[in-house]
Amino acid sequence: MLKQHDIDILLWNYVPSARNWNFTDSCGCFWRFYYHRGGQTCFTDSAGNTFEPSPNQAVIISPLTRFSTGSQEPFTQLYVHFDIRAFPAPPPRRIHLQELVNPLDMACFEFPASPRELKILHVRQLVLDCLKTLPGESMSSHPSKISADHLGKAVAVLKENLDRPLDNASISRRAGLSINSLHRLFLQEYGVTPQQFQRLLRVDEGRKRLSRSNESIERIAADLGFSDRYHFSKIFKRIHMLTPAAFRKNCSR
Repeated sequence: MLKQHDIDILLWNYVPSARNWNFTDSCGCFWRFYYHRGGQTCFTDSAGNTFEPSPNQAVIISPLTRFSTGSQEPFTQLYVHFDIRAFPAPPPRRIHLQELVNPLDMACFEFPASPRELKILHVRQLVLDCLKTLPGESMSSHPSKISADHLGKAVAVLKENLDRPLDNASISRRAGLSINSLHRLFLQEYGVTPQQFQRLLRVDEGRKRLSRSNESIERIAADLGFSDRYHFSKIFKRIHMLTPAAFRKNCSR
């Protein structure tokens, strides 16, 4: 049974008037929660399925799910990026429309004077309530032991080399897999290629350093093997839907 301390909030924001919320092919290593009020918004997954949340629905998107978004007029948005601790394997890649358990009280977000701690508590409980309504099979997949062992080795190799992109030959040799098997397993379990997965890991490391240090964006980009700040910012925005500078500002408020 999930509890509040199992939810690790990475980023959240309340946007009273979101505009031009049109993003293509976003994908990240974390869970996402969206609640929209007013206006019409939609989410489209990689298979072309479209999801249009009603005023009483929240959207939950599992890690590594590729999706695009669209909006035609201003709307109010509450979004949360989060991790769930101690999950043994990545969950199935899906977009979920979830009926809200209780009417969403936005009052504490609409008044700047409301304590930050109260807002975070409200966010965490809101996410938890929605997760509890997901079917059990939506929370974790079950790869075979052989696949899990090989993938674990490959992911470890990628995490040890966040300062530069690795080619399939280097990854497969260190993980004890053929190049074809490596590529197939990543697509099967993660829905992305090894290089795409490593890029997500590099951006995620950048996110951590942006939130925990005062290092310049240029230094972070260079340390993680991006050609320059612009390249890092472009990939970061595609994943997080805001620039590294905006992300850092959001973390410090």
